Amino acid sequence: LSLLDATIESSTIHDRTINNTPTICTSAFSYIIIAGKGTRKHRRRKEAVSNEEGEIKSAWEDIFLPGGFISLISTDYYTETRTIFLPFEPKLISPFRWKSTELILVMGETDDNSRAIRIDSSSYLTVSEKSATKNSFSRLHRP
Repeated sequence: LSLLDATIESSTIHDRTINNTPTICTSAFSYIIIAGKGTRKHRRRKEAVSNEEGEIKSAWEDIFLPGGFISLISTDYYTETRTIFLPFEPKLISPFRWKSTELILVMGETDDNSRAIRIDSSSYLTVSEKSATKNSFSRLHRP
């Protein structure tokens, strides 16, 4: 059902979380941002011997990893406009403008857990330590 939900950023669906708990609420430009933690569920194929002849049969194993989410709620229209799933739990959210572009910086626990997310259109950006030192942004996904 989430694949048909237009408010979910399709480029982040592989990081979809379950059992979400909101932990941050802040404002950024014309949005209220609610962020939190959840559990990412992935399935992995594992091999298992199924009979005495040594036939190998595949089985699936569920893997649970920590993750996070961000929901943007428009104060202009009083509606949720977009949900973005993250491979980490957000710890800090800070809005900023860069060359007349409205973004939020989402920080996690470690340096590699950071994202710059454009909120005035539908682009998803990432900031790494390398690209941040050059004062530039590198694109992770472009829908």
